[in-house]
Amino acid sequence: MTTGPGGGNAATYPQAFLRIGTFDPHLEFTVGAPSFDRSSVGASLVDGWSDSNVGAKYELGYTSKAVWGVGTVVSFPTGDIPFTAGRTQYSGDFNWTYTLNSTWSLAGTVSANALSAFTAPGRVASYFAWVPSLVVSAALPQSSSFFAEYAYYSRAAPNLGAKSLIDGGYIHDLGPNLQLDVEYGDSPTPLAGQTQHYVGAGLSVLY
Repeated sequence: MTTGPGGGNAATYPQAFLRIGTFDPHLEFTVGAPSFDRSSVGASLVDGWSDSNVGAKYELGYTSKAVWGVGTVVSFPTGDIPFTAGRTQYSGDFNWTYTLNSTWSLAGTVSANALSAFTAPGRVASYFAWVPSLVVSAALPQSSSFFAEYAYYSRAAPNLGAKSLIDGGYIHDLGPNLQLDVEYGDSPTPLAGQTQHYVGAGLSVLY
């Protein structure tokens, strides 16, 4: 949901995401299939498909309490206007996680992103953004967990400044191969007089 002048609601589904392991236990590939989007932001109702992406992750090292690695994602402009970035986008990141005790853990990411978006005149413009984030999570009884995250975007769009994102969620294992999660996020930084809020839910099949 986007509040402020020209605000409205947007829905994205199913946001399918596939992780593919390899013969190397430290390496995996990812595929992000296009999602169907519907938006009323800007006082008009539009719908269409989003961009697709592929990626890879590699675990560089680990100890009894920590794991760290790198990843990359390439997004292709396969979506419909206005749900495409208009150009190929590139992201590279460094990830880490650290177990504090049997309940609490910390994780973080620093990513460098070469992005693009349509400007008001309808032209595609490229921009660069650093996105560091920090996540705290807690293991709960009955195969459940909670997480809270803060992320900072050094640039939100070609002609906009920085923004922050705060989100949190709940994850519950429904069985050995099925996982449910719900999430709420808020971006309190006003951009062009607007702020953003979102809710989401997901179902993961693990093999």
